Amino acid sequence: MLLIASAAIGGQTFELISPSYPGARVIDLVVTTAGDIAVACETEMDGLPAAGLLLLSPRGEIEAEAFHDVASVPVALTETPDGELVFLTMPVAEEEPGIGLTVSLFDPSGRLLRSAAPLDTFPVTPAGIFYSPEAEGLILSGTLIVHTPESQDDSTAFFIAELSPDLEVVWTSRFSVAPGDRAVAVADAGDGGCVVAGTTSGGAVAGTETVLLRAAHGGGIPWCRRFTTSGRSRPTDIVPIGSDGYLLVGEWIEQGALEPDVLLMRIDPDGGILWTESYDGLGIDCATSVDRSSEGGFVISASTTDDASTWEGTMLMRLDETGELVWRRYYTTRRWNVVSSVAATADGGCVAAGYTDYGGFGGPEDPAGQLIWVLRTDPDGFTGETADGSGELP
Repeated sequence: MLLIASAAIGGQTFELISPSYPGARVIDLVVTTAGDIAVACETEMDGLPAAGLLLLSPRGEIEAEAFHDVASVPVALTETPDGELVFLTMPVAEEEPGIGLTVSLFDPSGRLLRSAAPLDTFPVTPAGIFYSPEAEGLILSGTLIVHTPESQDDSTAFFIAELSPDLEVVWTSRFSVAPGDRAVAVADAGDGGCVVAGTTSGGAVAGTETVLLRAAHGGGIPWCRRFTTSGRSRPTDIVPIGSDGYLLVGEWIEQGALEPDVLLMRIDPDGGILWTESYDGLGIDCATSVDRSSEGGFVISASTTDDASTWEGTMLMRLDETGELVWRRYYTTRRWNVVSSVAATADGGCVAAGYTDYGGFGGPEDPAGQLIWVLRTDPDGFTGETADGSGELP
């Protein structure tokens, strides 16, 4: 059982640690329709990676530790309209590490309902999953490993699949841009299809490009967009904006610059760029997650690191629909505080989760290893403990 530790990050923060599970870190989180917080985390058991699902109350108290799937790592977490939690994990095998996937469904109390490996014949590294009301099933994306007999080097392609409520395969689709395709996130297109965000490299592509791929219900590919810029961009997450398109977030390095900034790209329904914005934090910055705010606009989590990379903190931002900054807050504990995911709450605030690597920086009284943390803010990004709403920076 995981224990609540006493350290805090600038307010309503709940850190979790267990001596039995070293190296804990957060991968994804969901604020459920009931207001509870579900956290997908990676720990270790018997020297092997293990995927864990934690259920917390709106105040952060642990309600259930759903299970630990040994020799696997978590990839994504989502919720169905009836409150079931969908947990996407990836097995860790010595012969082909980072390939394959398992989908598990849990009821709101954390009870396992069913689990399956529906794509066990496909060499796929999963990237994301969501429930599509129009398709009445689950849509997932990933990177397909393509073995070419006449070549010694494998190539990759974008991969999309629909699963039924019983976790059976309905259809699959693949699309190749260049030999180095890699899917990183997927968003609901609102019609039973999806948009996949990723990168590509190799072939005729010079360097690495950001790619958006639209898949219709059934697997057809209406369009694919490649974004080539004078600098370098790397997407990390994408969120749908109803029928108005999508917001893509990630990192951007301007040509000639040494430090990346937070990247935002507003995309129309046909894959065209409406606007782009970049925001700098305290040095080396990268957006890690995005969600629609219940008050309009977006909430974004980002990591921010000083120029010398001696510490890493959490930056949360709220933006309006046009990309204008509404507020920006910083939260830190010790030198390494990594934010993984953010989710909006019904009251206009947000919940963010990540992990802190103490590493003995603060002295012998610090816990060893990594601690999972969760923080909740009000609509202005304040957690309530400090005058400016942010934690103390190093």
